[in-house]
Amino acid sequence: MSIKQAMLFVKEDSRQVALKGVSIDVEVKEFAGITTLTQEFENTEEKAIEAVYLFPVEESAAVIGFEIETGGRTIKGITEEREKAFEIYDKAIEEGNAGFLLDQELGDVLNISVGNILPGQKVKVTLRYVTGLPINDGVMRLQIPASVSPRYIPAGTDPVKADTLSSPYSLDAPYKLSLNVNIRAEGIEEVVSPSHKIITEQMEGGLKAGLADKCAALDRDFILEIRLNHTKDPVCVLAEHENTEKAVLLRFFPEFDEFAPQKESKSEVIFILDCSGSMGGSSIKEAKEALDISLRSLNKGDLFNIIRFGSTYEVYSKEPVSYNEKTFKKAIAYINSIDANLGGTELLAPFQFVCGMPVVKGYTRDVILLTDGEVSNPDAVIKLAASASDRLRVFTFGIGYGASHHLVKGTARATNGAFEMIQPGEKIQPKVLRQFSRISQPSLADIKVTAEGCRLTPPSRFAQLFEGDSYSLFAKVDGDVPSGAEIVFSAQYLDQPYNWKAKIGRPVKDNAIPSLWALSRIKDLKESDTTGSNQEQRKIKAVEKEITELGLKFNILTEFTSYIAIEERKQKDRTNERPEYRRIPVQLTKDWHGIGYGEAEEQDFAGLDMSPASPAMYSQPRKSAGGLFTNLLSGIDFKMKKKTSGKRGSPVDSRSKESGKNGGDSDWYLDLLKTQQASGCFTGLDIVAEKLGKDAREIKALIGKMDAGDKELCEKILTTYLAVYLLHEDKTAFEASKRAVKKAKSWLSGQVKFTIGGKPVEEVLKNEWGIVL
Repeated sequence: MSIKQAMLFVKEDSRQVALKGVSIDVEVKEFAGITTLTQEFENTEEKAIEAVYLFPVEESAAVIGFEIETGGRTIKGITEEREKAFEIYDKAIEEGNAGFLLDQELGDVLNISVGNILPGQKVKVTLRYVTGLPINDGVMRLQIPASVSPRYIPAGTDPVKADTLSSPYSLDAPYKLSLNVNIRAEGIEEVVSPSHKIITEQMEGGLKAGLADKCAALDRDFILEIRLNHTKDPVCVLAEHENTEKAVLLRFFPEFDEFAPQKESKSEVIFILDCSGSMGGSSIKEAKEALDISLRSLNKGDLFNIIRFGSTYEVYSKEPVSYNEKTFKKAIAYINSIDANLGGTELLAPFQFVCGMPVVKGYTRDVILLTDGEVSNPDAVIKLAASASDRLRVFTFGIGYGASHHLVKGTARATNGAFEMIQPGEKIQPKVLRQFSRISQPSLADIKVTAEGCRLTPPSRFAQLFEGDSYSLFAKVDGDVPSGAEIVFSAQYLDQPYNWKAKIGRPVKDNAIPSLWALSRIKDLKESDTTGSNQEQRKIKAVEKEITELGLKFNILTEFTSYIAIEERKQKDRTNERPEYRRIPVQLTKDWHGIGYGEAEEQDFAGLDMSPASPAMYSQPRKSAGGLFTNLLSGIDFKMKKKTSGKRGSPVDSRSKESGKNGGDSDWYLDLLKTQQASGCFTGLDIVAEKLGKDAREIKALIGKMDAGDKELCEKILTTYLAVYLLHEDKTAFEASKRAVKKAKSWLSGQVKFTIGGKPVEEVLKNEWGIVL
């Protein structure tokens, strides 16, 4: 049967894919990961070709190197202004030479053009990028994007951008990924991957990790979690770039006095849930579970609302809903009825609606966004969020195997919120609890960064600090830095002064920290407010100019600077006609639109409507930056048979079975927290009994002896009392559930003091079971 696919590479096409393989090598240091990504191309056709490939990088990556190996030669790429780079590339192709162009399409999506590859020619393209590696609750997380999910492209999008982002896709691309990670750190307690099966081995000064199956499909992010037992002392590193510019990194771990006066604040929480078609399958399931846990984390009297969006958006309630047991149960029923059935991913409109809503007096507004982020206009969403940062914070969850890091992280950063990435197979509850722990924390005020003995240019704005998360700050340093100089970060927290300081280390010759400073400056510029009557265009041009200058000065990729490399050929080796255009099919993200999820034998793509603009097909000729593209999607049948999974197992599937979300004693508290009611009480008596090592009948017998007639209430009280005790006894559980414990204690304090045989419950539990809360 002939398989027809929309935006999917037609497997029956006889032409060979020029990309032969992708390898990634990562060097993990104390504060950053340095990634070397290599793509190997080969022209197996009889004509010269131009291969174009769309691929992802980490949103926080500073691309600092681009190199080509071919025919025994190594060609080093340089950055040029974007339009100039295109001109140099096109001229090289016209003259019969080879050109290599690396371009940034979105904050986390790059496009490479390997132009004029001769028949039989092999080309190895290598790029290097550096990313900061944050630590949350003692775990350093390395996440390497591997798949660019199809993006929804709204009407009115620039046709060139629409075409570039509309790559052909393959269910089983012939090229694969090989990956190795060298972790150079002391005190490594554990290294795990929730995304792939891995193997590890010790090496001098650290540990090596690699894929157990040697190679894998590029259909999901690679995730590595590294648990460290480091002390939380601040770290301050000074580095000098090869261009002589100096920058400093200050990293510390905010900890606030637990006895500081707690400021009770009322919250208005607005949940924005992505119900577009791309969320089908496991993504909508994960998002609904995260939303369920989020609702349980609200406090009585909080306000909430739910907005689900796709091509359109729907608002759960016309007015904010006051949180109580009745409204909680009604909202849970509504969530259970939700599906990924709203078409495309139009996030800007619901975000505009939320930003335009009047803030309820006496309440702080926090927005919880749950999405795979597969939009083509993330910068517009981030810009809008930044403009509303004075009246709301956005806390984001990136859902699925290939969620957009740029949208998820950028939107949170622009509003002083925080993000969490959730890939199927990862535990959702700790991530949701961590987000709500952040939401509970008051914002810092009067932030200052000073340095003793040197001139320092701090960031123009500061990200919010959250207890349990590492905080990294990059600052530019001018002039010499005397030995023993210190950098000091100070702020007010609940009207109390806090400061963190560290001695500036000896300067090192290294491009990583200055490049990360340049990238942080670029993000600040892009997310700054440029609106303001006649000044708007002037501000936009000034921002574009500074970003371009930073890209050229630090030799990094930006939206206004591209990498270019040219292979100058001898006259006899030059081609006389333009090469055939070949778009490399992108491996389709696992479970995108629910493909391969569940037991259905057929996937129906009717009405997908991914884009009003038309994606270019496999052999559409490339235009330069100003070209237009025609509609190529007329009359396509959108039905296809589901590919069977019998060929080989999936690493993440097998890992999920081994370490499922509810498996193991370490997950007991996650199951318990799902039994907490809106009021704050717990109903998980069986979970409590098992953790205490008792038969549930023993606890029920004790309940039967309580001196009260309402045995249902007695069961809630005793179960809640024991749940709070158990959560306090387990450090990991307590750190993850502080908000839930506080909520439970508040409920207990409002109950009548019940007795057993005339004695207080607390006294009986202490005497009989040794339990003291």
